[in-house]
Amino acid sequence: MQLRKLASVAIALMGVSAADSYALSEFFWQNSCWPGFEGEPDSEVAIFDRVQHGYTEWENPFLTPVPSDVNTPTPAADGGQSTNEDAVLAQIGTDAVRVTGHPGIYSNEGVLSFVVYDNPSYNPGQVIFQVNTVGRLPATEAVIYYREVENGELFGPVPYTHVGFLMGGDSNTGGGGQGIMAWEWDLSAYNVAEYYIAFEASGTSMSLWGATLDTWVGYSAELASALFVSTNTSFGNRGSVDHHLSGETYASLTYEDGDTVVLEAVAEPGWAFVRWVGNVPEADVTNPTLTMTVDGSITAEAIFAPMTYDAWASDIILPAFTGGNPVVNGARDADPNQNGLINVLEYAFGGLPEEWSSPEALPVAGVSEDGKHLTLTYRRQPVATDLEYTVLVSNDMTVWNHNTDGSGQIYTTSEISPTINEDGTQNVIVTDMTDLSTLPAGTVRQMRLQISLD
Repeated sequence: MQLRKLASVAIALMGVSAADSYALSEFFWQNSCWPGFEGEPDSEVAIFDRVQHGYTEWENPFLTPVPSDVNTPTPAADGGQSTNEDAVLAQIGTDAVRVTGHPGIYSNEGVLSFVVYDNPSYNPGQVIFQVNTVGRLPATEAVIYYREVENGELFGPVPYTHVGFLMGGDSNTGGGGQGIMAWEWDLSAYNVAEYYIAFEASGTSMSLWGATLDTWVGYSAELASALFVSTNTSFGNRGSVDHHLSGETYASLTYEDGDTVVLEAVAEPGWAFVRWVGNVPEADVTNPTLTMTVDGSITAEAIFAPMTYDAWASDIILPAFTGGNPVVNGARDADPNQNGLINVLEYAFGGLPEEWSSPEALPVAGVSEDGKHLTLTYRRQPVATDLEYTVLVSNDMTVWNHNTDGSGQIYTTSEISPTINEDGTQNVIVTDMTDLSTLPAGTVRQMRLQISLD
């Protein structure tokens, strides 16, 4: 049974017509995993291409009957392509959800958690489950629980055997967070009468656009290892990650162990690639182009740093936070999270202006190991072209001096970390050259960090 082939039709964009779905999301058309079940005995596909219920109150899905308020595949009588119309999909994690215009199931408050239930007429040896998401990506883990007889003892969890993943799209549909995740289970050694698939979002702000469930009585591995690539994009589009087999030009949903793959981080205007985070060779962590040999799934997040305030604000300020008007929160002197740092300072220090707390963005005052010199540690934007960081020192908080004040004196020294932080910032430690032990009694030595934005 040859399952793996590219889709000739879009897989399950919830509630969107074929013509519209191509215009909105050509990415999904070109890269979907569409198992070829036609003509195979004891095989079924369930396509969840509509949202009937964003939340199902199903407290213990493994021990209680299926409620009525669940999502079901579109029946063939209504134009659906499902041959399995009995499977159900329920979002049980949070009731703080809304059905989006796609439509999809979305929450920016709680984490979406899902259960899929199926009761096939045969013992499935192979299960492939695939989801399409926008925004936050699904968690990589998904498991199966099963029973050998209906309503019998529950067994599991059974981890997936193989996995596939792709990310793409444009800034209008989730930026770097438009993804396809596919899990495959080899159940050929199990006696399965009914089963559940459990999976969830990796955090808030994920939208589930659609899902497909394929089962077959036999087993033929169709997936292998995945490249779990992502970016540190928030709400806009900082950049993307291209990947493909060496010598090829197109991405694959899954790769075989031993394959040589190329990953390339591509920055959008106003942004610059600064490093990778994940199981990437340490020697290559700042190289935007990687060549790696697949040996199990690879996780690689491309970190992009802003070059200007406007680029930063367009990605980090969420319009919905102010009712669709980002002007208020996006103002340079605004302080949306009221932590004492206006947006210019949040930008300069790599803060998160719309999260309630980002203490790591605050500069830290200290003293040197010998106790003789004041120090100031802060995070900077390493590629910003519109920022200037100036450390000033004073004995009386009236006269302030700094290295470029025209006096010709050196008041401070700076140690800039050669390593870029995983959030794209860079640590700087500034030391005051004045020996505190030489100051007259009662002198209060001060350091101040001044930020200038063009």
